[in-house]
Amino acid sequence: MLLKTILSRRGLLKLSTTVTGIAGFLGLDRLAYAQNAGTAWLDITQLNLKLPHLDANFHGFRLVQISDIHMDGWMNRRRLEEIIRLVNAQQPDLGVITGDFLSNPANHHESDLTAALSHVRAQFGAAAVLGNHDHWIDPQMVRQALKASGIRDLSNTHFSLERAGSQLHIAGVDDGGYLLIFERMDGAKPSSIALALVKAQAAAMRRAATGPAMAGDQLNLPIVLGLTIANPAYQTPIRGGVPLVVDGQVVGAIGASGGTEEQDLDAARAGAAAIE
Repeated sequence: MLLKTILSRRGLLKLSTTVTGIAGFLGLDRLAYAQNAGTAWLDITQLNLKLPHLDANFHGFRLVQISDIHMDGWMNRRRLEEIIRLVNAQQPDLGVITGDFLSNPANHHESDLTAALSHVRAQFGAAAVLGNHDHWIDPQMVRQALKASGIRDLSNTHFSLERAGSQLHIAGVDDGGYLLIFERMDGAKPSSIALALVKAQAAAMRRAATGPAMAGDQLNLPIVLGLTIANPAYQTPIRGGVPLVVDGQVVGAIGASGGTEEQDLDAARAGAAAIE
């Protein structure tokens, strides 16, 4: 039996501090938009996050987050620059962008992304992670746009902020599906390596256990074949991949291969239960 664990995105950006101290508040502003004309298409949500171990030097630290830009025919450079102006108006200590910069694989909009994102202004700059659409379309292009616009690529890494001798650590997790743990038991088939990885990737990306599409009690063969041909890495119909869920959020997945589908599924579930 072979077991693989894959890490996914969307815990937003995880924050911690090495300095223990009094409980403090960290401000989080989130900007959301709807595809409507006029001036009321943007919405700002303000949250106060209480972090028990946040050092007093970071009390009131303001983090402004935007997500799911999805550059396409509607979300263009002008609208994105309008969003960035609102981000800057919040006077953030740190700006964060949590993925899905792209929408249409036919139009990558690299120059428009770079031009708009280069206007982000925050005391400690800005950081970003990639989303599932970015990985599907062109992750390298997104990373080039981030670098050119001066935004830190925080995909599966971290950095530390310092203020008056205290530190605040910012870590990012993206939707790439990166291998964290690999274990191959004696006698496992070599082909199980690739299958376990595909199952874990599919479960992480779909945020659901892998398995065939069903119509009642019957296998929906056209859908199974269509999805598998279209994107086998994310649509595998083979059982044995299960997501890892923490506090209601999918943070990764486990894929198991080498036995029957039911055995693989039992092994993956057992692994997920042990981790969760």
